[in-house]
Amino acid sequence: MIKVRFAPSPTGFLHIGSVRTALFNYLLARNQGGKLILRVEDTDRSRSEDRFLREIVEDLPWLGLDWDDGPYFQMERLEIYRRHAQTLLEKNLAYPCFCTAQELEATREKAAEEKRAPAYPGTCADCSPSEAQKLMAEGRPYTLRFRVPKGETLIDDAIRGEVRFDNSLLDDFIIVKSDGIPVYNFAAVVDDYLMEITHVIRGEEHLSNTPRQVLIYQGLGQTPPKFVHIPIILDEQKRKLSKRRGGVELPDFIKRGFLPEAVFNFLALLGWAPGDNREVMTREELIAAFSLEKVSRHPAVFDEQKLLWMNALYIKELGAAKLAQRALPFYQRAGFNPPEDFLEKVCGLYLERVRTLEELVESTDFFFTEVKTYDEKAAAKHAEKPEIFSQLSTLAQKLEQLTPFTAPEIESTVRETAEAMGISAGKLIHPSRLALTGRGVSAGLFEIIELLGQEKTAQRLKELKNNLHKAGLNA
Repeated sequence: MIKVRFAPSPTGFLHIGSVRTALFNYLLARNQGGKLILRVEDTDRSRSEDRFLREIVEDLPWLGLDWDDGPYFQMERLEIYRRHAQTLLEKNLAYPCFCTAQELEATREKAAEEKRAPAYPGTCADCSPSEAQKLMAEGRPYTLRFRVPKGETLIDDAIRGEVRFDNSLLDDFIIVKSDGIPVYNFAAVVDDYLMEITHVIRGEEHLSNTPRQVLIYQGLGQTPPKFVHIPIILDEQKRKLSKRRGGVELPDFIKRGFLPEAVFNFLALLGWAPGDNREVMTREELIAAFSLEKVSRHPAVFDEQKLLWMNALYIKELGAAKLAQRALPFYQRAGFNPPEDFLEKVCGLYLERVRTLEELVESTDFFFTEVKTYDEKAAAKHAEKPEIFSQLSTLAQKLEQLTPFTAPEIESTVRETAEAMGISAGKLIHPSRLALTGRGVSAGLFEIIELLGQEKTAQRLKELKNNLHKAGLNA
């Protein structure tokens, strides 16, 4: 049975590259009828935080990534790692190192001066058991180092094929720190073989860790899993997608109002393709089509405009009623609490005009609060002539008397009023939109007027001049 794992560290919010890794693991497990294990690698105690852990266990399910076993926590498995470290000591494949931080820093500085790659020189490699016991009895702190053999280590990677590493470049690396906490490479190997992981799918930045892990597998007498190092993700400037530039962590996309099904679809296509030019695919279609053979060797580019386009398609497919349900928390976050039936009508107007739920709220806030800001270009263009304010006042009076107050009747009234004034309908429609929404573009004006109602519509039409002054615009 295929068994894969996603093993995040709770030291920061989930980077979108890590989420893509989790997604690929999920897709392979579901495609093959296998299992996905969630393992939290929390041994970095100084940087691990509960808020990041909560995000892992809450936001992955938001995306639809459910796991079959776990979460496991490495800090709860320290005795397991201790036993396996003891096994390596007994086989003379590991040894205690008593070198101090100052001594190791001096070694690195000397290597830098001599323009050599910094490497541990094996100072404690030949320390006798009796001498080691004496130093331990004195209370000297020590780490455990793995004894790297001569030769080379071969990696069989599912994406890159055969990769060879010269062991002389690895030096004797630490597997357990002086506080007894295992380092990443050691703990990951012990967990992966005990959990019977068959495929380790992760970003290609982990490829450099792999020879050390393979050596640990061999030292413990275990067969390594199949390694799958997927390509990195680049931004639109073809730079590595970085947390430092912001906006690339999963909570950012949740907060902005991307739909989980759109994010799921988009991320699945970063470094993988079904091979038949499909782009918009359901979860079930993605699971059925996924295979490691179709994962690219080349970096993927995170194109946010494409994600926005895809999200807009998914929003449109929701329909007004479901969109209103999804959007309600975003309106509440903005301080609005609209009735369900009214919000559904608003969503129906903007269903095909917005790309995110946050954008939906921003585009329709005029339904729920007074207009306080106005598009300056629209104001300069459509409210530049003094007579427009009296024309809007006349229109307001006609709309106040209109029965029934429906979009078709509203349209007829607006056009008839413009004709009676001797101006084009647009000369009345554009200033009206500005007065009612504060914007130069919007959904259909007549439908907006119907939803706003007679009283609010008339008030905003009559008060445009004063409101523009309050907003700091000349009128």
